Amino acid sequence: MIYLDFYGIKLKVVSDDADLLEKLRADFSYFKSSDDSYSISVNIQKQKPLYDKIRGLKALIRKSDCAIYDKGNERFVDYLGEALAVYNYGTETGEIYSINKDLLHELAYLMILSRVGEKLDKKGVHRVHALGITCNSKTVLCLMPQGAGKTTLCLELLKYPEIKLLSDESPLISRKGQILPFPLRIGINTSLDIPGKYLYNFNRRKYGNKTLIDIEYFKDKIAVSDEASDFPVSVFIGKREASVNSIIKKAAKHKAIVPFMQHHVIGIGLPQMIEYFLRKDFQDIISKTGILFSRMYTSIKSILKSDVYVFIIGQDKQKNAQVLIEFLKK
Repeated sequence: MIYLDFYGIKLKVVSDDADLLEKLRADFSYFKSSDDSYSISVNIQKQKPLYDKIRGLKALIRKSDCAIYDKGNERFVDYLGEALAVYNYGTETGEIYSINKDLLHELAYLMILSRVGEKLDKKGVHRVHALGITCNSKTVLCLMPQGAGKTTLCLELLKYPEIKLLSDESPLISRKGQILPFPLRIGINTSLDIPGKYLYNFNRRKYGNKTLIDIEYFKDKIAVSDEASDFPVSVFIGKREASVNSIIKKAAKHKAIVPFMQHHVIGIGLPQMIEYFLRKDFQDIISKTGILFSRMYTSIKSILKSDVYVFIIGQDKQKNAQVLIEFLKK
């Protein structure tokens, strides 16, 4: 088993497969803990799904890749006969069953992030789908659509000594204005000169096979909380263009409203997982409304406190990083 601590949200993860546990440890190595206390437990079993648990239940929601059922405090998610996930909101315990090891890894990773994300939301600490870095202790967020090259830009920026990483995909913003690191494993499609002990494979249903880098490899490049300024100093709205040029232009603050609504308030690109995040009871509706308004608050404060720029990202990855670094050092 492994223990994890996400800013006070403590988990225990149990599995009968040692290799799977090791991959999950690498996914969340920044948050590993020696404290064996926990408020959430996730049990992953490499076995045929126990479909007797949902026999006779009517689907609450049907998606292209799963069907969702409820019974009391329990949520059941049937992944088209390949896996069954069970989550009890009363005891905060999750179970995942499948004979597909890659699918077990994916579903466990997403369940953990979904539940941790909601628990942090309730504490007024919210994820934003962005590349987060510090440059000489100044906090920078780069908001880009999926596939625009956040990870590629991140890996290039980390080559510079003045750059520290908050997260390549989901740094945290608290209602108090703190920018907190949330570094997870980094996925790459190409080979890099990194020792093999930090690399492992992750095969996801919709995205295929990727090589992952254990964030432990970059441990000396992770920003600590007191190195980051309160609220972002600069917000860059990234736009990918088929160009050899990389350009940064000052923008009006209102230009950041839509990107923050998409990537922070709604959470497009974040692993929130409707399977666990949305429930049907009135109390949960009130809770989610509170989360929505809290995210709106941190969005507005971030925009008002920041300088906003449009960052035209060209095809030359080294030049993209160089242009951004030179701009930040001015």
